Amino acid sequence: MIPDDPNIRSKPGYTEDYYRIMENLGGILSKILANSKICAVDSGLMDSGFTNVTLWVKDTRGKKYFVKIGVEDNLIAEIFWYKKAHSRGLAAPKIIMLDYSKKVVPYIYQVREFVDGIHANNKVSLKLQHNGAYLAGQELRKIHSISVKGFGTINSEGKWTKANWSSTLKEFLDPYAQDKCATKIFTQQEIDKVYEHTIYNKELEIKKPWLIHGDIQDDHFVYNPEQNKITFIDPGSMIGGDPMFDLACSSMPWSRKVFFKGLREGYELSKPLTDYEQYRFKKLQLAYFLFASIELYRKQFDYPPFVRLTKELILKA
Repeated sequence: MIPDDPNIRSKPGYTEDYYRIMENLGGILSKILANSKICAVDSGLMDSGFTNVTLWVKDTRGKKYFVKIGVEDNLIAEIFWYKKAHSRGLAAPKIIMLDYSKKVVPYIYQVREFVDGIHANNKVSLKLQHNGAYLAGQELRKIHSISVKGFGTINSEGKWTKANWSSTLKEFLDPYAQDKCATKIFTQQEIDKVYEHTIYNKELEIKKPWLIHGDIQDDHFVYNPEQNKITFIDPGSMIGGDPMFDLACSSMPWSRKVFFKGLREGYELSKPLTDYEQYRFKKLQLAYFLFASIELYRKQFDYPPFVRLTKELILKA
């Protein structure tokens, strides 16, 4: 079973909650499994992002589950997203158990069904990457047809956190653009230009919010080639807003060109983007690329190529 990780703080860029969970992961997971009546014989750590921790576990019968441990707002939004999509028969896993009480462990956690398949990333063939992304695009179009009652994320009381799209974007960008490290890779003029073209751009102010994934990339859906189906996983905390934000997110270089091409082809199979949708997509790319560049710099990942690309987009805006 997975042990505690006392050296996790040597890795920069994660949240305090993530560090605390990882430092006590063995004990936390044991309590969750006991409360869920799962007798696990094996487990492993998944790619868990910056805040939440995701694991797979296998019980004595060989059945697998996903366990996700995290903070309130992010996980509540994710659970809402799964239920909303699943209720429409769309590509989302079933939640087997969730606990908001923080009595078992001092975090919210969920246990969800294990989805069999592959990620359509660079570890598989270009054909599989494209086919998976193509199906994901079709499903994403359906998801974007689901209206919601507010913008941003949803809290434990079922209330949406934002009244409009511009304030949602501001909440998304501010923690990164206002971080002191932002001006180490961008000028203040470049940051201000992104705000001018996104947050302060009245033409981006959509009136009706839609269900969005908030973190579309090639590792955030599972593709089953034999069944020719995909299942979305790991939505972001921002789940009410402009569908073009998801397309902007999917265009990040880390998701590979073949992924974005396949996703756009599937998404536009029923109808192409309108000129207005294309305009919003291009502007929202600025916001997402700025966020991603700063986040990668924080973690000291391979950030220079992303920074260069973001600067090129800003220059062309």
